[in-house]
Amino acid sequence: MFNKEEVLKVMAQIIKSNNSYSSFHEYDLKQDELVFDEKLGCDFIWIVRENGTELVPLYRGFNPSLVTYLTNRGCNSFFLITCTGNLSQIEAAKAVELIMTPPFRLTSFCNDKALREKVSQLLNTPRLNTSIFEQNVLSFDDYIGWYDWFVKTKNHLMADVMNQVIARLS
Repeated sequence: MFNKEEVLKVMAQIIKSNNSYSSFHEYDLKQDELVFDEKLGCDFIWIVRENGTELVPLYRGFNPSLVTYLTNRGCNSFFLITCTGNLSQIEAAKAVELIMTPPFRLTSFCNDKALREKVSQLLNTPRLNTSIFEQNVLSFDDYIGWYDWFVKTKNHLMADVMNQVIARLS
């Protein structure tokens, strides 16, 4: 069973063991707690940087650019947090592999109605329909508009997913 408080304690201990705990880390841990509270999923990549942390939900279509950017910097630690609350350090390559995993497989849907429901549920995910500068206000059934949005915001993972959805439903 996932115990948020216990996971956050372990996260703080990891940062302190690296002798790098700062006000940036303290602030980011509070932000990480908010991500947990949003219930965006139950598996996460947690990135410990020299001056902070990032908590990224897996299998929800979030833009993988941040994770791929930070793996190229070489000075970060990556952890996998699972639904059971297990927190384990992983290699940067594994973090990239996980963040690039699509939120679902089209082959797992036997009918178009179920696929449409899953896509609507996914597109309604908080933080997925925003970029650093603007918010997407498209309806959830405007798949071409969403595809264009994901291309524009450089979320290639979701652009590929929406391209496949469009092809299947056409």
